[in-house]
Order: sequence, then C-alpha cells, then structure tokens
Amino acid sequence: MIRTKIRKSSRKPLKLRKEDWDLLSRYLPFYLALDSGARVPATPAQREFVACCRKVKAPQTAHEKAYIRYVEYLESADDADFVEEPASGRRGARDSLNASLNYGRSILRRMPNRASASATMEELKFLLLASGKWVPTVLADRELAQRLASWSAESFNTLSNTYTRAMDAGFGVMREGGVPPSWHRLFDGNHTLPGSMEAVRNAVPDDSVWEEANNWLAAFASDASSALGMPVVTLSAENYAFLSSSLERLGLSRTWTLDMTHYNAEEMLSAAIPGIAVLFCWNKAEQERFAEMVGALAISGAVAANPLLLMLVLVSAAQAYQKSRDAGALTDSMRGVAKGGVLSGIVIATSATVSGPILVGTIAGIVLALMARCAGRKLTENGFFSYVGVLAVDIFRKRRPNEAPI
Repeated sequence: MIRTKIRKSSRKPLKLRKEDWDLLSRYLPFYLALDSGARVPATPAQREFVACCRKVKAPQTAHEKAYIRYVEYLESADDADFVEEPASGRRGARDSLNASLNYGRSILRRMPNRASASATMEELKFLLLASGKWVPTVLADRELAQRLASWSAESFNTLSNTYTRAMDAGFGVMREGGVPPSWHRLFDGNHTLPGSMEAVRNAVPDDSVWEEANNWLAAFASDASSALGMPVVTLSAENYAFLSSSLERLGLSRTWTLDMTHYNAEEMLSAAIPGIAVLFCWNKAEQERFAEMVGALAISGAVAANPLLLMLVLVSAAQAYQKSRDAGALTDSMRGVAKGGVLSGIVIATSATVSGPILVGTIAGIVLALMARCAGRKLTENGFFSYVGVLAVDIFRKRRPNEAPI
C-alpha cells in the first residue's frame, strides 16, 4: 500500500477494499454529481443511489456501498496522519486517483449536512454566492453588455400607448432645449420610479389602482429595456454638466457618467442574482465567500458603470461589517473583498484584452482567475489542474449518458 501524508493526528483511518478503489477511480465524479445535485437522477438506479446518499435507505449495490464507504472513509481520515490507497504500477495513475479523491473531498466539504433538509438550502446559498460573484463579472464586459442592451431594446422596447406618451411628455421641450433625444429621461422628471408612477397615474384619470399598476409596469419595463435605460435620479442640465466635467477630471469619460446615472434591463439582470444572495442569512462559515462577492461586485459595478451594483455593494458591505465586528473576522472579510476584486478584475481585463469572440476572452479570464485562486496550493490538494481535469472528465461523462455506471 502507498501512504500519502494528509495531516498529523494519532487517529487511524478506516480502510477501503480494492474493488471500492477501482469503482471510485472510474466513477467518483459521477457519484459526486448525483450526490451534490449537479446531475438530475435519470434512472431508477440513480434515484436509489441518491436516496442512499440522503440516508433514506441502506446501500445495496456495489456503487452505493463504494461511495458510502468513501464518505465514511474521508470522515474518519480527515484528521488522520495517513490515508491508504492501493499500490499502482504507474505513478501517473496514482496521482490521477489522488487528484480525484481530493476533488471529491472539496465537494463533500461544501455539502455540510447532506442527510438533513438544510443541506439543500446550504447548497442553494453556495450557488447564489458563486453566481452573484461571476454573473456580474461576465456581464461587465462592455461588448457583451452592449450586445445584450441592443437585443433587449429591439425585442422589448416597442410599447407605445397613452402611458408611454405620458412619460415622454417632456421629450419635445427637452429637444427644443438642445438636449440629445436619448438623454431626455434624465432631465424631464417622468422616468424615475416616483416620476413615472405619477405620469401614469395622471395619464387616464378613470383607471383603477390595478390598471394603473399594470400599465405602469408595462410602460416602465418597455423603457427600461432600451439601450440607455431609466435614470436613477432627475438632474438639471447644469447639474449634469457639472457632474460630468468633475468626473472627467478624475479620468472618467462622459459616457461612463451618463451610463452611471442610468440602469437598463441588462444591468437589472446583473444585479438581481447578487441581490437575492444578499437577502439570504449567511453564517460565519460563508463570511469569506460573501466578502468575495462584495469585492467582485465593486469591481464589476465600477467597470460596467452599473449604479444598481454599486448601491448593492454599499448595502452588502454594511451587512458584512455588522457580521464581522471582531478584528479577526473583519480581517477575513477584508481578505475576501480583496480576493473577489482581484479575481473579477482578472476576468474583466483578460476579456477586454483578448481579441476574437466574446466567449474566448471571458473563458480565458476565468481560467486565469482559477489559476490565480489556486496559486500557492499543492497540486494534490485540489490544485488547479486536478480541479479542472476532473471537472472536464465529469462534463465529458455528462455528455455521454451511455457511459453512466448506473
């Protein structure tokens, strides 16, 4: 048997049989996908496997027994001095098995209590925090954002009725004053949340409350789907000129200032997922991941000139500060904010630098961010190549359902 050092302790780990190791080396990513919920059970045998993982039934098949023994094995070997693995004639095969087992260990640690009803909520919170960090980062790409905004405008900014005309009542006056047509919403006072509600309320005096609410929502959604979107506040032309000239001295373009004073459907989508994540209660174990999301939102919001994201950053930063008042927790939060900002910055910078299709630059940025995140870790401790390699094998198997072991 080959011994691999894990952590100093006097505890003795459990042992696995050779047939267990053979199944785990081939099918561990498949087992983990079923257990974590990443793969939906498609056969009765797979549903029985998931029930076994949830401790609803006892393991019966060789696959169920091997995986349950593996879970118990990791729990007993987590603090052990050594864990045992079968001897192999090739070092490469041994290293590949090590990478798979360490990848499995990392996945299982993110599923804190798989047997309880709270496990699903914990997994959902983990998914929300991860999505809240990466979705705004990807949508911060200027070219991608412009394409989405153009598609949204062509598809949904098509409504024209009494209510939209009431909201655009100041358009003619603004145009005569020399204001560009697309800027009138910032100055006319009829396109902010309260201003648009008031305009719709006065459009048809005989409307019921329900009709007013329904027509306002339709008109507001149509205008928000335009490329420029809706203003955060109403400004005068003089105030906007002063604001844009002041920010221009700091190196921020007038286009960035105009974008910062508006939000559109694409920016609302970008802020929706992290906004939901902020609403969830999160505990101390999720503190650093939450802080990472805050750091990523700050960079993404600044680059994309998304006012909704920056407002969300203020709210989530205040929430993080309240949760981490002691010095140690505050240090961990600051470290998480810095890490999230760096990872988001790497993706955005790489996406803007790499020429070619949008996805090429975005994928390259995510790969570099993963490499940076894993910098300093040992390869056998869920390093970048083992993580991506085993994940690629899992994706490959998902696309080849006939190779599923159960």
